[in-house]
Amino acid sequence: MNSKLPKVRLILEQVTNIVLLELNLQNTNISDKGSEALAQLISTKPLISLNLKTFRSKITDAGLSQIASQLPFLPLQSIAIECGSTRITDVGAISLIDALSSLPDLTTLALSFTACHGVTDQSAKSIAVFIARHPVLQSINLGLNITHITHHGISKIRESEKEHHTNFIVRF
Repeated sequence: MNSKLPKVRLILEQVTNIVLLELNLQNTNISDKGSEALAQLISTKPLISLNLKTFRSKITDAGLSQIASQLPFLPLQSIAIECGSTRITDVGAISLIDALSSLPDLTTLALSFTACHGVTDQSAKSIAVFIARHPVLQSINLGLNITHITHHGISKIRESEKEHHTNFIVRF
């Protein structure tokens, strides 16, 4: 587990009614075990906004899936998750996107899989379906550059973007 996580855990356990949470775990050694502990902690908070940065951490699909499994139980309206330069593949990305699908009040989404080479058109298709089925979204910021998403995957997302009439920022 990461040396930052016990400190984060102690703080989160002491604050009971936190609704906005930003965790910067960039360039850390947070692993899937740490992700599991983090998932358990966030599941006990009435969060409406979550900003989680795991850029260049050791998180894998299993860790991201652990966190994603807790999201449907939160009243989230805004979420930003940055998983760039990790070992995340379609398995973790799709797990997260599926969890986001069960958040009816989600209006703001920022999602980055930059330099996650295991993210492919399968993830792009899931993102496109999510966007099409989530009409309350007002702002979407996607970081999908340096992945293995092809022009086919990009076009799927662009089609959903046109139908949605939302504030879109997509980086391929």
